[in-house]
Amino acid sequence: MLVNSLVFLFFLVLAGEIPKEIINLVELEELLLGSNRFRGPLTMVIFNISGLRVIYLSFNNLSGSLPPNLGSLLPNIEEFYLSDINNLVGTIPHSISNCSELTILDLSYNKLTGLIPSSLGYLTLH
Repeated sequence: MLVNSLVFLFFLVLAGEIPKEIINLVELEELLLGSNRFRGPLTMVIFNISGLRVIYLSFNNLSGSLPPNLGSLLPNIEEFYLSDINNLVGTIPHSISNCSELTILDLSYNKLTGLIPSSLGYLTLH
């Protein structure tokens, strides 16, 4: 079992899929993989690291959708950056309002459809 609280790999022009082995970082709190050339599906293993507080995957070429139970998968998430992924589709799950620590949510420049869950308005800034 690997123990690490931060993975910071910004602007390194890393390519390929995000490695599924990232799930072995069980104490990971911050996953910062923005501005690379990651492609392929938005791997669900990221959403199985319940201690994550910050996810920054913006400016990659990932695809897929957000899991409907996102709020229960990432209860401690504070900052969630998935902008400019280009192929993120589907809707913003209503369960995201269960992320009571969430202060930043950036899903801009994607192909999301539907309404913004009104329950997001009930989250408070910390």
